[in-house]
Formats: sequence, structure tokens, C-alpha cells
Amino acid sequence: MKQTLITLTLTIIAAIGGYIAYPLLHPAPTETAATNDIEIVPAAPSSGESTVDYPHGVNQSDPNNYAQVLQLAKHGNYQAQRNVAWGFAEQPYNGQEKNSVLGCAWYLVVLNSGNPKVDIGDQGNAKVYCGKLDKGLQEAAAMFAQQFLTEIADNTKFGKLD
Repeated sequence: MKQTLITLTLTIIAAIGGYIAYPLLHPAPTETAATNDIEIVPAAPSSGESTVDYPHGVNQSDPNNYAQVLQLAKHGNYQAQRNVAWGFAEQPYNGQEKNSVLGCAWYLVVLNSGNPKVDIGDQGNAKVYCGKLDKGLQEAAAMFAQQFLTEIADNTKFGKLD
């Protein structure tokens, strides 16, 4: 399966006319050793705001919720994956640094997620943001995407947070 994902990622990269690269990763969220589950702790709601209105209690448009959005992304949440990619590519959350390689990697994750919501817009995002990178950086992004997909597969053995 791992080889299939790598081949699929590289096929997508070739189809968009390039390859991918390698930046620094942010520290992983705290994991529970016994289950490898990550506890998602929603940010405290502001006055009058209820976390019930947000999937999994996380307001993904709040720039202060990077850690929670990243946790959702690493547990297979399609919109969180798109938001993490956008943050790296264009508009980082507080605590997230702009990083074109990781932006491309997360857009490749979205394309390879198997989510039925993936559409031509996601393909276009991967083409645009991965296409801005030179061959070496595209290769690095593909490697990151593979690492993220492997982590997501481990985290979602019993279902995705979507």
C-alpha cells in the first residue's frame, strides 16, 4: 500500500508538470501512547459563541486554532486538510509559518485522501501551488505528503474525523 501511495503521489506530480521539496515540520501534537489517538481540545468560545456550531468543536476560520485544525487534518478531516494547506501556501494561522513546500504537500494529501469531496478545485490548487516549486522542492513535498498520508492512515484505522 505504501508503494501504491508513493506511486500515486508521484503520478499526480508528473501530471501537473513537476516534482516536490522539503521544509521543517512543526512538532507533532501530544499523542496517547496506548491508542495513538490525539485528543482534540477545542478553543474556548468567545462570548455568545457556541462550539456546537463547529464540526468537532473547532472553528477552523479562527486564526488562533492552528493546533486544533492540524490535529483534525491528521485525522482525515477534508476541510482541515485544505485549511492547513492554504495556511502554509498563502495565509498562515497564528503559530503556523508560510511554507510553500508544506503547502504543496498538504494539497497532495487532499488529492490522495480518497474523500468524495475532492474536486477540480483541489486539483487546481495542487497544480498551482506545487507548480511554483522547482523539481527538488516538489520531490521533497511528495515525501512530506507520503509521511502525512501514512500518519493519517495510522490515525484513522477506525474512521476519519470528517
